[in-house]
Amino acid sequence: MERIEITEKYNELKGKLDQREDELNHKNINFEKDGALMKQQIKFAEAKAAEMQTQYERTVQRYEDRIKIDKDEMQRELKDRSHRLLEEKEAAEAKYQAKRKELKDVEKRLIGLTSTGETEKAVLQQKFFNLEQEREKLI
Repeated sequence: MERIEITEKYNELKGKLDQREDELNHKNINFEKDGALMKQQIKFAEAKAAEMQTQYERTVQRYEDRIKIDKDEMQRELKDRSHRLLEEKEAAEAKYQAKRKELKDVEKRLIGLTSTGETEKAVLQQKFFNLEQEREKLI
């Protein structure tokens, strides 16, 4: 009987062992499935991250290009405006100098006319005085 009990005990332990092995194999399979799934998710996430990095770099490059274009355009406009203002300043300066010269010429003519007028006035006053004296003599 002992042999039967040992055989039963052996069969029972063998069944438990088989059951544990099945559970372990099942868990191992699930672990490998989860590991493969995780690897796949990691690979997908890395691909997505690489794509997003590439997209980010392209966006940054577009913005840098746009900023450079805008900067160049603003510098060109500033240079054009500066050049135009310089030309306007030079034209205004030339106009000012021309008016100044014209005013000096007018002033010289006025001084000349004034001195001529004063000389003529003095001559006429002298003549008038002489005529007055002659009239006084005649009266």
